[in-house]
Amino acid sequence: MSIQIRRRRGSFQRGRKFRLPARAASLARATPYVLCSYDVDCEDIADLRSEEGRAEHGVALEDLACAWGDALVACREPASWGVVRRLLADGRAGALVQSFANGATPDDHNLVLWRWGPTLPHKVMVYDPTGKLSKNQLSWP
Repeated sequence: MSIQIRRRRGSFQRGRKFRLPARAASLARATPYVLCSYDVDCEDIADLRSEEGRAEHGVALEDLACAWGDALVACREPASWGVVRRLLADGRAGALVQSFANGATPDDHNLVLWRWGPTLPHKVMVYDPTGKLSKNQLSWP
């Protein structure tokens, strides 16, 4: 599956459900006040939005919808992290999942990426046609 998306993305502060601790550290510099658009051309994406897609990858909806915060408080690994480990071992770069945010409808989805960079087959680039965004890390705290 090759995914090509141009979408708005916001804060990285939430969404820990599908982010393993070591990978979360790489996003620590993101700020919740900047909205950017991205050009995404990424292969190896597991589509977990339907029962058929979840069955193909051996994923239970309950694992995706787990109460990850409760698991962490109880010093347990969230079930969704097990899903991530299995998908990574299967060579997946990310997953399309339904949104479990409060107020989300069945039509709300998220693209979760674990492997991405500036080149194919996992290309993600900031879409900045006006050139207003910083070109280096000097403007980021």
